[in-house]
Amino acid sequence: MMYRHIKQNGGLVEIEFNGFYNQLKDMIRFTPDLIPTMARYRNFGSVRTRGIELDVKADVCSSVYLLCQWNVSRPTRCAQNDSRHGSRKPHLSEANTQYTLSNG
Repeated sequence: MMYRHIKQNGGLVEIEFNGFYNQLKDMIRFTPDLIPTMARYRNFGSVRTRGIELDVKADVCSSVYLLCQWNVSRPTRCAQNDSRHGSRKPHLSEANTQYTLSNG
């Protein structure tokens, strides 16, 4: 879902909200270790991920805009033959803010 508004000064405000659902077989992730040489890729088996994302972008002036992104996802292992069946990994959330200067 997206909302877009053009301000009186010609600037733009955009707000985007998304929900997502993924189901993966054989999810491979890099897992670091206390000993760097022991870090490796691991197969987490089947994983179902649900989450939401929110992006807000607004022109501050004619040459600067502000972009803020936020997402939360909840992965759950779902392989029946996995001894960790039903165990959850911790919530993953991320927030970013950035600005960009343009030459125009």
